[in-house]
Amino acid sequence: MKERSEFHPAFQKLIDRIPERGMYSPYAYVSWWPEGEDHAHHVPCGDGVENAFRDVGASLEDAGEELCSAVERCNPDRHKGHGRKHEVSYKDVFSHALEQLQTSWYDREHVYKRWQQWTHKKWGGHMPAAVMMPTEGEWKMIVPNEMAEPIMRDIHPAVAKELAEIIPMPTDENSLPAELGRHTKPRWSTKRKLRHLRKKQDLM
Repeated sequence: MKERSEFHPAFQKLIDRIPERGMYSPYAYVSWWPEGEDHAHHVPCGDGVENAFRDVGASLEDAGEELCSAVERCNPDRHKGHGRKHEVSYKDVFSHALEQLQTSWYDREHVYKRWQQWTHKKWGGHMPAAVMMPTEGEWKMIVPNEMAEPIMRDIHPAVAKELAEIIPMPTDENSLPAELGRHTKPRWSTKRKLRHLRKKQDLM
């Protein structure tokens, strides 16, 4: 289950508005991916429309046993050569499946994935949690809301003062105009600096 803090900050306001059906969601599943393993085992418990527990009469134990079977069937010939025989406690795999079904947010996770796709398309890439932007001689913060609309916010004066000491405001001396804001001037490489120094010495 995703911890609440793992969702994008802008999505936080939407979480509690999304009806959650838990294990009865058509998006329910059980998976096993322990630390150190390079692949997961995944058993869907719904097809996006129907749910195995609600519509077919499956039990929690059925899902746990199916996940154990998927792990047990794994071998070097499966998963495009990435499979292996797992040294694992099937009791732990079974318990993990049951706990997952009783604690996970499947509907909210599904909506979150769709929301991420939508914000990615709207922003032309990953939507940031916040962006620092210089404007009118002072730093501002752009914070996207749940509808992916950028909201300009003031920064606390003490924080703005400390920030100004770390990151200088863009000027014609340290940056170049860009389509949106300004870009930092590219720094010279060590080789370019040495060539510049040699030319200066030759002119002296």
